[in-house]
Amino acid sequence: MIVICIEGSHGCGKTKICNEFDAADFWVLDEGFMNMPSYSLHPQSLLMETTWVCSWFARLLKKQAELKASGCPDDEQIFFADRSPFSAVFYSRRAGHLLTPLIQQQIEEVRNAAGIEIYTVHMSVEKELLWSRIQDRLTREPERCKYDEDKREWMEKTVQFYDNFKWDLVVQNNHITMPELMREILCSLSEKSNRLRNIMLDENRPGRDYFRERLGSDDIITSSDDDMLGGSSEGENEEKIPSDKPTKLLGLREITNDNNNDNNMKPAYKSIVDSKSSVKLTNLSEEDILRLNSP
Repeated sequence: MIVICIEGSHGCGKTKICNEFDAADFWVLDEGFMNMPSYSLHPQSLLMETTWVCSWFARLLKKQAELKASGCPDDEQIFFADRSPFSAVFYSRRAGHLLTPLIQQQIEEVRNAAGIEIYTVHMSVEKELLWSRIQDRLTREPERCKYDEDKREWMEKTVQFYDNFKWDLVVQNNHITMPELMREILCSLSEKSNRLRNIMLDENRPGRDYFRERLGSDDIITSSDDDMLGGSSEGENEEKIPSDKPTKLLGLREITNDNNNDNNMKPAYKSIVDSKSSVKLTNLSEEDILRLNSP
């Protein structure tokens, strides 16, 4: 089970891209994924934010159990989540930074114990463009003023947190279409996750019709990228001489040394070919390699 959490300031496009992933036939966990009850404590108190974080992980484990109970292979499923547990670090009114190591440890724990991979993606937007988008949304949804979204200083504070936090991936949502941005996220995270790469290379991968219609191709990750992404192929562990430098290829042709009749002397060899091609070293003897490295 892979969970890709979309993060960023209000107005950056989190809801929009989650809706697009939903339309592309991916699983999506929206902001309503967690419905926290009301208590006497403020919802942004450290205790309540901690409770929310723990409940977020518990809900993932429950979702995994639901998949297994239905006979669905959970290790082949990709989920997109509107926000990650790290949102609590910012929105907690006091001492939210204390949650960071806790969340990091919980992410590691569910990966090792339950096989759930969690990745965070920050959608960054240039400030003036972001402010313009926020103003447009306030026109459509004026009730968002109660969250201080009508205040520029609140946007600045939010952006500062997201720009300075360490995310697994940062993408720019300035002047790019949603399908292109979705492809960028999947390709970039496939470099970090073998499981995600294998899912997106499978014949029955999600999003095939969506990307074929909008991008003209459903090959978001092609098999030709395997070497770059760490895919296995025959001879993948063979050491190679970098191809950007001229390489001396040794012709193992014996040179007669008329001035030396010592039978114990090893025959000399002459460098006869220069090439820019990479050379596989696995079939060369240690003696040959020493000669390659000699002046």
